[in-house]
Amino acid sequence: MKLETLAKRIAKKSRTPALEKIVLGQGTVQDLPDTCIIWHGAASGKNGHRQRMRRGYDNMPYTGISFDHRRPVINFQKKTYQIPRLLFEKLHDKPFPFRFHQLCATEMCINPLHFEPRKVNLFGYEPFRDFEAPPEEPIYSEEWGQEDVKEIVEIALTESTPLNWSELMSLPIMEGAPEKQVAAYLQSIGKPHLTPVA
Repeated sequence: MKLETLAKRIAKKSRTPALEKIVLGQGTVQDLPDTCIIWHGAASGKNGHRQRMRRGYDNMPYTGISFDHRRPVINFQKKTYQIPRLLFEKLHDKPFPFRFHQLCATEMCINPLHFEPRKVNLFGYEPFRDFEAPPEEPIYSEEWGQEDVKEIVEIALTESTPLNWSELMSLPIMEGAPEKQVAAYLQSIGKPHLTPVA
């Protein structure tokens, strides 16, 4: 089966035309609805419960009931794919070797926005973040460097003993000092009581 045929089948079985673009690599996150997209095709697992023979702590057999969670699947190139994983990987254009955690409670939902990849660690699952935090803007400028702020704050703290932010900033030596940089330095030396209160 070709990728175009797969895309048409997924769009038809989910009754969502936007998924065809995503499978073909032409769609974006903005094309997806916020609501659940229900899969009306094949699923793995049985609907309902089934009996299983189990053994107790004393090794005696007993009948237990187990429930299968149905998962939306589709066959493509002689392999069975889970639809949410396939759509998530096509949307982000890379494979995710992690487990997927469903954020909504709808059993047959295939909306990629309702799934989150998670790493398995010693203490359970933790969300996998595929992005880096944006770099913070440097708070020190060319005019006021980190050493300049450190020096002026240390002089102010040795010459007087201010009790709060307003007393510190009202000192003559602190005139023209950048407040954001001074507050950051006070936090770094363990004097948060002298920083401004929001």
